Amino acid sequence: MNRKLITRYIALFYAIGILAGVVLILAGTRLSNQEWSNGLLALGVAVSSTVAVTGLFRWLGPEALQQVTNTAVWGAEIRLQADADLFQKIRGARRLDFFFNTGRALIITYLDDIEEALRRSCQIRILLSSPQNACVTDTHARESLSRGVDLDGEITSVTKRLSAAAKKLRAEGHHSGSLEIRYNLAIPSCAMTIIDDAVARVTPYLPFQGSSPTSPCIDVTQSRELLKVYADTFEALWSYNKDNLFLRVNFRQQAENDIVPQD
Repeated sequence: MNRKLITRYIALFYAIGILAGVVLILAGTRLSNQEWSNGLLALGVAVSSTVAVTGLFRWLGPEALQQVTNTAVWGAEIRLQADADLFQKIRGARRLDFFFNTGRALIITYLDDIEEALRRSCQIRILLSSPQNACVTDTHARESLSRGVDLDGEITSVTKRLSAAAKKLRAEGHHSGSLEIRYNLAIPSCAMTIIDDAVARVTPYLPFQGSSPTSPCIDVTQSRELLKVYADTFEALWSYNKDNLFLRVNFRQQAENDIVPQD
């Protein structure tokens, strides 16, 4: 049989399936018997949605089914597992705001990209948990947030790497961009990355897991209102910790103005 004809028959089958589901739904809304009405409504929804999803999967492949799973809500996409596509924007960003407990996974993985962003005049602000934060010093708080993780050690590792990167750029005679790191004393409830005030990724810290590669995350790419909520939250935390400065380097100014901890 002609392949094109087979494709048409399959398409007709899916169309009839969806139509049957719609008919069942309409029939359910017209019945006076509540039990029968609810039954037909449920059956109609099940039939139409099943046919629609399987059809989408057949024609567009597994990526389409994954897109259905990554449900768009309020201009945001809920991802069951974070991927690197958003973080690939770091290298060309003009403004970056990071809020992490320790930031170890992202900072170490994308340190070269952060350095390149600074070379391109990016303004970078980073909030990390203070070594005096209760989530680091209190055993119960630490274990409930990130069981088995050496938070103090991770924070120290990240700040040393960022300090070294700032010193290297200064030694190269770099004259644009800025990097500022503050310690956060508030208990962190999520990790947050905001790029150019245009997109954001927010990953909730789950009890006993913190932020892990398997944690669900929210990518805000379309809703200005939702993005503003997270941007305002970062600004509030940034202001709250104004006295907890760890590092500040403005490459447009003289090195004498730098605040960089000694090794």
